[in-house]
Amino acid sequence: MPRQTREYTWYVEPLDTQTNEVIAREAQSHGLMEERELRPEGSKNPLNMWRCQHLFIERLKRSKKQLGIRFKIYNREGSGQLRQVIFSKKKKASSKALRDAAKTAQRVRAQAS
Repeated sequence: MPRQTREYTWYVEPLDTQTNEVIAREAQSHGLMEERELRPEGSKNPLNMWRCQHLFIERLKRSKKQLGIRFKIYNREGSGQLRQVIFSKKKKASSKALRDAAKTAQRVRAQAS
């Protein structure tokens, strides 16, 4: 049975005026986004959000520190509820784990010889 593809609509909520200006400039130069007021599930007030593609969200995440921007990310699956998306950060391997892995690799190589 073929796997069904899920369709998502992505939104960015700027948390300050600088972020809103960055997003507005990007929207104007590429014409890929539109500004909207939406009400996420459980929220009483509508929020100012930009509808955009997931690729744009990835670019924003990568340049977050460099540009000093603050935002929240939301998505909607099909015509479902709007929900906030929180991406987990990948944990870096500790130096102890790296040393242990190096020692294990040395033992394996020594045994193979």
